[in-house]
Amino acid sequence: MIRSFFNHMTGANNLPANEGVSDANAPTTAGADSANPTVTADVVGGSTIAGGLAPTAPSHSPGEIIKALATQEPDSVKTVENLSKPSKVTSVSVSYRTGDSYGRKLNPGEQMLLEIPPQFRGRPIRFAVLKHRQDSGETVSPPSDGKWDPKPGVTSIQVHSPSHDADQSWRYWKAPWGSSGSSGGKYAEHRSSGDPEVENMFDWMKHGHAPAGGSGSSKEPLMADAIKVLSVGEDPVRVHQVDMMFLPEKPTTTDEVVFSPGTIFGDAWTAEGRQYGGGPKFKGKYPEALELGGYGAAGSAGSTKLENKDGWNVSNGQLEIELQAGKIFTGVEIACGDTHPDGKRNKDGHTGTLGWSRLSMGVQRNGSTKVDWFMEGQGVPPEGVLFGGPTVENYKPQAGDKLIVKAASDKTYVMGMRLWYND
Repeated sequence: MIRSFFNHMTGANNLPANEGVSDANAPTTAGADSANPTVTADVVGGSTIAGGLAPTAPSHSPGEIIKALATQEPDSVKTVENLSKPSKVTSVSVSYRTGDSYGRKLNPGEQMLLEIPPQFRGRPIRFAVLKHRQDSGETVSPPSDGKWDPKPGVTSIQVHSPSHDADQSWRYWKAPWGSSGSSGGKYAEHRSSGDPEVENMFDWMKHGHAPAGGSGSSKEPLMADAIKVLSVGEDPVRVHQVDMMFLPEKPTTTDEVVFSPGTIFGDAWTAEGRQYGGGPKFKGKYPEALELGGYGAAGSAGSTKLENKDGWNVSNGQLEIELQAGKIFTGVEIACGDTHPDGKRNKDGHTGTLGWSRLSMGVQRNGSTKVDWFMEGQGVPPEGVLFGGPTVENYKPQAGDKLIVKAASDKTYVMGMRLWYND
């Protein structure tokens, strides 16, 4: 039986947070200036409705949801921090930077709770990103041979779904290859504070989600009101950042270019029909892809596909796309990968050394040299679709406004791009 979390929770308005919990209400950067205004949503009958999508539960005071959730946790789990506001907000995403430059330390059995802003609670989750690591000075049992850690630190990212029963409401990304610990836990590599490992959890609607501590899985659209970051390994972890991306309204029009033949984006809400023209099935190669970053001339074979595409060109090593004036620009999908075409076997069992490319996307207004980045340093998978949207909700481009796409640290092979617009 489906029931709302707040229907079966008693005394929610007056429940205190766990003893010793830090309620770090970090101010969001959205709204700090004209480039990052506060994302807004319509409020109807006490419920928040995000862009015509599913309505959320009735509105609550900031921090109330996660404080109430903390009281529902078993004694074996200690909530050490609540974050009721994200560090940054765009029209389709939230980002929580945790701790200082060393990250937020979570000992085994400790967790943080992050509250999702009201405007995103009725939007399906598309993907999540975790930046974390292990600190060699804090490990109980260091790697015995420099590669294998017998007692690793593991971080689990879970989201709270109010539409599920209480024992099914905390859910995690259920990719067949995605876990190295319980409840979708991710193994944290031993790294320095300036170089946390980036874990990408793509396409929740394609791979599905499962209840923490339960059985079964679902591929139904998943809406959430909170995020849990839990240390489930035997060593402490350091969590630097958690990002969550949500689907906006379905576009009325799209603008698309396919570079690698056979690449199909399919249905963004279900991932049905999606195909890649490069990646593991192509032994780590991306035929005819547009190459960004890395060494050599940017563009490569893929740049020929732009010769007859008005407003799309490669300049100064980055892809520049003139946005359609008069329409509302809501998001962009980029099918990409960064595997090296060296024929070597990688740790995933596929061919090609795994790359370390970082992709950024942003909007440059006509006449300005400044780029309003809505995606910065996003890790690139061997194959996958990254998604982002402008920092401004309901952004209507003016003539000459451009989308800027660039890669750093390694080469990104772009198999295709699809821009979303609403009339």
